[in-house]
Amino acid sequence: MEYLQIAEEFAKRIWPYKEKLEVKDLMLFGSLTNNKKTSRDIDILIIHQNHFLDKFQQMLKDKKFKSALDSFLFLSNSLKNLDVLELFNKTGIEKAIKKNLIHTVYMNIKYFNNQEYREKWDSSQSNPFFTENIFKQGLLWNPLTEKYNIRASENYLVK
Repeated sequence: MEYLQIAEEFAKRIWPYKEKLEVKDLMLFGSLTNNKKTSRDIDILIIHQNHFLDKFQQMLKDKKFKSALDSFLFLSNSLKNLDVLELFNKTGIEKAIKKNLIHTVYMNIKYFNNQEYREKWDSSQSNPFFTENIFKQGLLWNPLTEKYNIRASENYLVK
């Protein structure tokens, strides 16, 4: 299975639980949006309003996990009434997680209306232009077409 198909399968499996997870959008970014044939990994930004996902993002930034599998195991064990790893069981997503090919980043929707959150988020990124760049190139999940085909810059203004 190619990386774009894995990213689309990820969204198809997560999207039905968006209310439970308090997810607002899924955005594909990175090399997969630039050159689909030579991508090395799958980068997905999860825009949410879930306080637990804020804490989880901080744990990812602090490198609390040895691998993507460890982080998804923690997530599965921590979320009430949703075993994320079970959603991905026996799929290309599971294989990609085990090979550390899926990288998820969690951004609270507060980024767009809370200056303090935005400054903290931006200062935590290794590249000062990270957020601006990913929103320029990023593609949002479109549940109607089941593709990442909405330019993030059409829905989100990031300066």
